[in-house]
Amino acid sequence: MYKQLLFALNCLFMMHTEMAARACLRQATREHQEQLQALPFFRSLAAGTMDAASYLDFLKVLETVHEAVDEAARRLLLHSPVALWDERSSRRAAFAADIACLEAKGTRQRSVNAQVYALALGEEVMALVEAGDTMALLGALYVLHGLTLGAPVLRAQLERSCPRGLDLPNGALSFNADEAHADWERFGEALDAVVCRAADIERAVHGAQFTHLALPFVGGDVGDAQ
Repeated sequence: MYKQLLFALNCLFMMHTEMAARACLRQATREHQEQLQALPFFRSLAAGTMDAASYLDFLKVLETVHEAVDEAARRLLLHSPVALWDERSSRRAAFAADIACLEAKGTRQRSVNAQVYALALGEEVMALVEAGDTMALLGALYVLHGLTLGAPVLRAQLERSCPRGLDLPNGALSFNADEAHADWERFGEALDAVVCRAADIERAVHGAQFTHLALPFVGGDVGDAQ
């Protein structure tokens, strides 16, 4: 209860600043970001023990989540007066291409549970559309934009620590770092322009937190040999 009260007071204070929405979202998801780094997939990546099946699981999970968020964003935000989302934001084609490349080499998905959780998260995102909860959807988009921001680092780490002889496609992670940061800034500025009221910030935080909370369950099996 104390932490919730402190967070609410901090958000009220931040509402008087230019970075209100982003500052609240960043504070509300800091612990969740650290939890993501502890997932088996990222541990195996850092240890240089990544295999093709784990990478395929990872791509399929993100493809499923992005597909739901893309569709939700298209229906709720396509005609937004500010640049919150457009068709060019989608990474689904890149994920699909990398997945097809791995499957063509005979790689098979290992984790069924991760895919089930990803589909469940997708249903949660689509429920935001049915409820017309645009602010919570923006919170979910904030999380996925943050993952995109880390793609250049992830790609470099994958290339550096990938076991010798394991040739993994990385088109889905192929971002120019400067372009990724510029895209993040554009999204953040648009977010701050739209998510202004205390109630809107609260809903955006809700969307970001439930997305972050779901991701460890989605990715918990990815990277573990079963």
